[in-house]
Amino acid sequence: MKAVTMPCPTRFRRPFHAALALCALALALVPPPLRAQGLIDTGLLRVDDLADCRALSRIFEGRESGGQWLIGSDIELFGLPNARRPFTRLNQSFERVSCYGQVGEGDGGRVFVATEGGLCGWVTRRALLDLHRSSALSPFERRQEAICETPQAMTFADFCANLPSLTASAEAACKGVPQGLRAKGVLMGSTETALSEPYPFLTAPTGGVERAARIFFSVLEIHDVAPGDNGSVMVLTGDGEGQMFGWIDLEAMALWPTRLGLFYDPQARGAMFQRLRDLVRNWREGRPEPDILAGLPPAQLVDYIHGGLQLLSYPIIRTVDPSRDPLAPDPNDTSYHEVIFLGQTGTGSASQLMSQSALARQVEALQQVNVMIVTDTTESMRPYLPLIRDGMAEFIRDYGQRSLDAANRIPDLRLSVVAYSDFLDPSRTGLDDPIRTEELMPPTRIGPGFDVSGPLAAITAHPGLDDPVGLRDESALEAVAQLAQGFETGRAWFEDGPRIILHIADHGSRPGVAPKSVLERLAGLNTYYVPIAILTDDQGDPQATMSRERFMAQATDMMAPLVQGTAGPSDVARIDFQEAESRTPEVVRDQLELVLSEVIQAVTSLRGQILGDELAQTSARAQDLASSRVILDERLLADRGLDPDAGEPIVQAATGFAPLQTRVDGLSQPVDWTYTVSLEPGQARFLRQNFEAMCGLVGSPEQRSAFRQLIVQLAEAFSGDTAQSNDDVRAILSDLRALPGADRSFLAQPPEVLLSRADSTDPAIIEELRRDVCWISYHLGNMDARIYARPDQLQWTGREFALKPGEEVIRRLYRYKPVVGAETVYLPSFFFVLPSIVEDQPEADEACEFFCN
Repeated sequence: MKAVTMPCPTRFRRPFHAALALCALALALVPPPLRAQGLIDTGLLRVDDLADCRALSRIFEGRESGGQWLIGSDIELFGLPNARRPFTRLNQSFERVSCYGQVGEGDGGRVFVATEGGLCGWVTRRALLDLHRSSALSPFERRQEAICETPQAMTFADFCANLPSLTASAEAACKGVPQGLRAKGVLMGSTETALSEPYPFLTAPTGGVERAARIFFSVLEIHDVAPGDNGSVMVLTGDGEGQMFGWIDLEAMALWPTRLGLFYDPQARGAMFQRLRDLVRNWREGRPEPDILAGLPPAQLVDYIHGGLQLLSYPIIRTVDPSRDPLAPDPNDTSYHEVIFLGQTGTGSASQLMSQSALARQVEALQQVNVMIVTDTTESMRPYLPLIRDGMAEFIRDYGQRSLDAANRIPDLRLSVVAYSDFLDPSRTGLDDPIRTEELMPPTRIGPGFDVSGPLAAITAHPGLDDPVGLRDESALEAVAQLAQGFETGRAWFEDGPRIILHIADHGSRPGVAPKSVLERLAGLNTYYVPIAILTDDQGDPQATMSRERFMAQATDMMAPLVQGTAGPSDVARIDFQEAESRTPEVVRDQLELVLSEVIQAVTSLRGQILGDELAQTSARAQDLASSRVILDERLLADRGLDPDAGEPIVQAATGFAPLQTRVDGLSQPVDWTYTVSLEPGQARFLRQNFEAMCGLVGSPEQRSAFRQLIVQLAEAFSGDTAQSNDDVRAILSDLRALPGADRSFLAQPPEVLLSRADSTDPAIIEELRRDVCWISYHLGNMDARIYARPDQLQWTGREFALKPGEEVIRRLYRYKPVVGAETVYLPSFFFVLPSIVEDQPEADEACEFFCN
C-alpha cells in the first residue's frame, strides 16, 4: 500500500524546490489501518536520532507551516509513525514547530514535526498545543485538514469558568465580558519600566524559565489558565505569529473581547474618566468633572468623524450594566464601557490621538527608502563596469529575497541606477551646465516577487558613456546635484520616504567645484549623499592619482554632515580593484550591502529612537569606525522635526471608563458615542467582495446559502473569532446584540429573524433585505475606493444606494499601520447599521441554521 500525499492547503504557499535526496521507506512501515496525509510523502520522514534532522532539513525547505507548539514534559519523539519506542524524550519542552506529515486520526495519531533549531521526529497529536479547536476546517472551505494550524483561543465562558478556583477576583475580571467570544487580551505597557513590575513570558505557570519577550501593547489570545506562584493567575497566551508566546501573569493583561471601539461623539460630549469611582460619583452627585476630554471643539470633531482623516478608536474591553449585575452597589448607576487607550498613559484626548496618528505616518514614511545609484561610466571605469553591473544585480536579487522574510525588518526600497560621464561642452562646466547621463534602471520597488530580468536588462547591456571633454576629472558632484532633481520629477518614488544617493566613482570633479553648494542643493531636495570610491591601479599616472585623491577629498567633504566628529577619508566606503584577485562582482555586492545596510539600519533604528524599541540597532559598520560615527538616523529625525521622545505613548496603553449616559438637570441622557469596527485588511476586502456579490444576489434561488455564509463572515469580522458551528454563531450574535455599538447593526437581529429573511419569498421582505445588504456593500465599496459619504448624503434608487443630487464624496484613508502592531482597517459602525427593520417574519429552519450543505 502506498502512502497517500494530500494536496497542499492554501496556507502553505511557498513552492517546494528542494530535491528529495533521501530514499523512500518501504510502505510496510505504515500499517494498513492508518490513513496517511501530509505535505510530504510520509515514507521519507524517518529518523534514527537527532543527527538525521539536519539531512532531512533539505526536504523541509519552503514547507514550514509554523503555528503550533510542543509544550510539556516527557514528550516522546519517535523515528517512525508506527514505532513503539521513542528514540528520545523531551523534558520541559516549549518549542514552536512546523508539521510535515500526519498518520492516523485524533489524539492517537502521530504528526512529524521539526524546529528551526534542528529538532525533529514523530509525536502524538496530543503533544501539540491543539486546545480549543473543535475542527481545523474553515466553515466555508471543506478542504482536507491542514496540519499544524494555529491553535484557537479558549472561549471567555471557559476562561471565566476556570477562574473561581484560582482567584477571588474572578467576577471582577469577567464582569461585562461577552461570554460567547474567545478569550483575548491586551498586553499593557511598552517597556518594563512602564509597568509596576515586569511580567515576563515563562515556559510554565510555576517553575518555568523566562523566555525572550517584548513587552508592549499587543493583542494576545488566551489558550489556557492555571495557578501561579504566590496566588497569581497565569495565562498561556500567544500573538498568532509566535513572536510572543508563553505563560504570563494575568495582571499584565486587559481583556479585549471584540473588534469594536469608540470615539467621541460629534458634540464632544463623550467625556471619559480615568477612575471608575469618579464616573460613579459624577453620575450620582454631578462631580468631579470628566478628566479625559475630547480636547477639540465640536466642529473639528465632526470633521474628524466625517472628514478625511483616518478614524482611529479606543478599543472596548468590557461593557458593564449595573441593572443586570446583582453584585452592583446600585442598579440605577449608569452603564459604562471600560476602554483601552491606544497611545495613552494617563489623560487622553482626541487631539493627542490625532497628533500621534500624524507622527506614526511620518515614522512609517521613514520605512520607505528611495535610493538612486549614480555611477561613473567613463573610459577609466570601463574595465570595471561588468563587475559593477553584476555586483548591482546580485545585490538587488539578494535584497528582494531578504525582503520576503518580515523577520529581517528591512524597509521597502525603491531603487534606480543612472550613469553619467562628463559635460557636453568643455567651455561649459558649471553646476547646472548640460551633462551626458543615461537612466539604466527606472525607480523600481525591490521587494517580494521582484523580477530582476526586466529592470536589470539595461544595466547589464550598458557599454559605458563617452567623455567628449577629456580624461581624468569628470562632472562627478555636478551630476549628483542635477540627477537629484529626479526625486522631485519622477512619479515612481515613495512620496515621503528618505532620499539617498549612492555615488560610485573613481575620479572626482574639477578643482573649481564647491561641495558646499552641492550639499545645499541636496538639502533643498531632502536628499542624503553617500559615496563609494573605486580604487584602481593608476599605473604610475600622476594625473589619475591626483583625480582619484581629489574624489576622496570631495567625498569626505560631502559626507561631513553625516559624520559625528570630524569626517576623514576612512569614512568613505571603497571598492578596491587594485589587486586582480579582488576584481569580482561579489566585492561590489558586499560594499553595496555594507553601505545600504548602514542606511537601512539607520532608518530602522529610528523606531528605537522614537519608540524605545529595544530590537532596533545602530549601524554595525558605524560602530566599527575608530574616528567617527555615521549619524544618518539623527539627521533624518532632525530634518523632519521628530522628537525622539514624542512617540513613546504610541506603544503604551492605559484604561479609562466611558459612561453610556449622563445626567443633565436630573434627567438621564444617552451619550451618542461614535463606535468603530476594526478589521484586518484582508478580512475587510473579503467582506466587500461578498457583500457586493450578495447585493446583486438578493431574491435569487442562490440567496439562501449565500446569505447564511454572509452572516457567519460578518459575525467573525465583528468578533475577531472563527465560527465553526451553529453554537459559535449564536453565541457571537447574542453577545453583539447586547453590546452598544453593535446592537443596531445588521447582526443585532435574532438568528431566527436573520434566517427567515434568507428563506423568505415575500417581495416586501426581499426588498428590505436587498436594502440592508446593499447599504453595507455601498460603504465597503467606498472603503476600497478610499472615499467617504455621510449617511445623510445617500438615497435608495430601488436597486442600490447612491449620492443625492449635488452631493460629493471626499477622499479618506481607512487603513492605518501603527508603528507597533498589525495594519488595521477602521470603519464607522454605522456602515453596518440596518436602514430597515422587518417585522412579523416566518419561523426559520432551526435544524439548518447557518451551516447548511
